[in-house]
Amino acid sequence: MHEPASSRLVIWLTDNEDSFKPTRVIEFIDVQQFDSRWTDRKDGWVEGLLGAHEKQLTGLVHYLLVTDQREIELTTRTKAAIRRERP
Repeated sequence: MHEPASSRLVIWLTDNEDSFKPTRVIEFIDVQQFDSRWTDRKDGWVEGLLGAHEKQLTGLVHYLLVTDQREIELTTRTKAAIRRERP
């Protein structure tokens, strides 16, 4: 979910294929730049996170998230917050 008006992106992750209940949440705030490139779009399918990369820049943090369907690049002013969700 990307909220352009608030410059916020939240990604919910689960490690349980049988449940959509998130077990972890990654929250990006103060998003300065956002780009999503579909590589194998499958409407109605849940995306699987394959990898992520974080690079510290002067005053910014750049992220590359790769799923089985797309690549997401974003730049923020602060590091992402990762938290566990209660089961």
